[in-house]
Amino acid sequence: SEPGAVATGSPRSLESIKGNPVATAPGSDSCIPQSAIRNPVIAFSYFNPPIPAEVLVRESKLLFIRTRFFSGHVVEYSGVWKANSKWWDSSWKTQEWDIEIENHGVYRLCKVGNDWFLAGEYD
Repeated sequence: SEPGAVATGSPRSLESIKGNPVATAPGSDSCIPQSAIRNPVIAFSYFNPPIPAEVLVRESKLLFIRTRFFSGHVVEYSGVWKANSKWWDSSWKTQEWDIEIENHGVYRLCKVGNDWFLAGEYD
């Protein structure tokens, strides 16, 4: 076992009245570095330029997406987050979702006006 690692495995009850009443079963341990538990990291890669997309929406639900690189069903999504600005004479409005595409990954989907695009991918 690596120093600073946490043992994981199948739980089993201990015949004890003090401390932690559960331990892992012998022979089922694997090690996860302690830093991975304390400091989880989510990485995001922006697409430059963003990838144009066609999106099927039915009853306000995101169902399917098609890009020039892949297409697939939307498995899960969160959002919509709305942003807008009036920066001098140019204003913009955007709607954003985080979407999981079946067998492809998790992406940031954006809509500006009637145009849909993928802004990036979660690693």
